[in-house]
Amino acid sequence: AASEAKRLKAAGRYADAAEQYAAALRFGHPNKAACYGKRADCLGRVGRLEEALADFSMATRLQPSSGAHLAGKAYALKLLGRPKEAIAAAAASVACGNHPPAEALHAQLLRETRVDQLVKCASDTTADAEADYAADEAD
Repeated sequence: AASEAKRLKAAGRYADAAEQYAAALRFGHPNKAACYGKRADCLGRVGRLEEALADFSMATRLQPSSGAHLAGKAYALKLLGRPKEAIAAAAASVACGNHPPAEALHAQLLRETRVDQLVKCASDTTADAEADYAADEAD
């Protein structure tokens, strides 16, 4: 099942590949962490993000030092709109060492979070200024 899953994934048939990785897990594939991680990747590619996150979480429980699984978890969290958790997962992936995609994702998440904070701050400041102006006009 795992070799069929690999073939399907390479062909871009991610939903079918996810099914085959599930079968490999049911049949007792010896590397469960890899199967969960690869199935998570396939699920994420077809938009099944909650399931992908669950599989990446299982993969990291089975193999806590896998930077790739932690990076996948971070990306799924990012896509689910959970930036703080995504940053933590990406930081954990970077800490595992030598995983350039995790380093790039971590840096991107930090930049996006800073930009969001700056936009919110500017928005709050603008709203405060408009309220002050309206109060002055009312006087």
